[in-house]
Amino acid sequence: MEIKVYSLSHIGKVRGQNQDNYYCNGVVPDTENSNFRYGGSFDGSKPVLLGVFDGMGGHLHGERASLYAVQACESLFAQYKGGDPFGVMNQICRSSNERICEEMENVVKGRMGSTASMLLFENGNMFICDLGDSPMFLFRGGKMKQVSFEHTERHNYEQIFGNDYDKKKKFRLTQHLGIFPNEMELSPYNSREPAQTGDRFLICSDGVTDMVPEEEIAEIVNGKASLEKAAEQLLKTALDNGGKDNTTLILGEVTGEVQNIPMELPPQSAPAPYRAPQDAPPAPNSAPYNDAPPAAVQKNNKRKLLTVIAIALFAVGLAIVGVLAYLLATQESNSKPAEKSVPTTQAVPPTTQAVPSTTEDNQISIAQNDNEKIKEIEDHAGDTIDKIQSAFEEATEYIPPENGYPGVNPPM
Repeated sequence: MEIKVYSLSHIGKVRGQNQDNYYCNGVVPDTENSNFRYGGSFDGSKPVLLGVFDGMGGHLHGERASLYAVQACESLFAQYKGGDPFGVMNQICRSSNERICEEMENVVKGRMGSTASMLLFENGNMFICDLGDSPMFLFRGGKMKQVSFEHTERHNYEQIFGNDYDKKKKFRLTQHLGIFPNEMELSPYNSREPAQTGDRFLICSDGVTDMVPEEEIAEIVNGKASLEKAAEQLLKTALDNGGKDNTTLILGEVTGEVQNIPMELPPQSAPAPYRAPQDAPPAPNSAPYNDAPPAAVQKNNKRKLLTVIAIALFAVGLAIVGVLAYLLATQESNSKPAEKSVPTTQAVPPTTQAVPSTTEDNQISIAQNDNEKIKEIEDHAGDTIDKIQSAFEEATEYIPPENGYPGVNPPM
């Protein structure tokens, strides 16, 4: 079995620096070249590790966070002899997370972090490990399947509001590198797929998927173009569509004879014992999250959710009462009899032009006022609904999916 790859990292058209990074089985980007490329192949009879890391945290900080993840790959994978693919990838996550936390505490005095998406090929199998939202896809038989898990608030949002929302909406991360252990437990997603000859795979930052629709990604990768041409086409499309973020990807293909050898994997070791101070600053674009929140967190969230529901019901009830009161007052005003005109002895000159009566003028004026008031009430109701929806999102940000997170991807 042979693993062919083509990788690239581009700064994009908007960002001032490239905070993405990647590890390609010992090959890492030149830090002086923000538009680095590499193409090559690796012997699949030995373990092969590939990973993409999307840094976050502002000028230089995100760049350092993703670099620390790559350096952890260099250090730990160089010592790996095989037999525990999840163990070495999880240890890379823990080790780089510990270093990032130390940097935040002692140097940055703020927040920094990175996603982590890794594929490890061993004994004819693909082992998957990820934190954050940098996606990984498998292309087989003309079909495209995401094999990574997206650690964002999307799952909570869909539980409350369903699928009726803007699919371009960006959700906050719930897992990433740069999490203090007193905030939550670092929980990488692990899964495996048996490799097959002809498989193509893509590991990328969201600079690709935010700019290129999945249907177009599938069309480009599943086509007959070489890895290099397909990867460059993905980059060109991302840039043509705006290039709003750094764009990093590793596109690969499995060639040669593949033997899927069953592996008995050891149980995973406990997280690193590093502890951060209790007053650690909050993470940017992320929130403390755990698949099984502590009882105190669950109780607090339920209380917050009930409070939001009560406020929402009160606001809706108040709006209804206001509308009914206004309509009732308007109806009473319209039902009053018109005042009788006082006769006058002054002669009125004849005219051929019809003059609308005072009663008719009043009715027109009242109708116009009614329409304006109703429009004002509708606008206020719309604003209230938006505020209620935002409050629901905040109140439910810690609630996990009803059935938990999947541990194994379904077959294609």
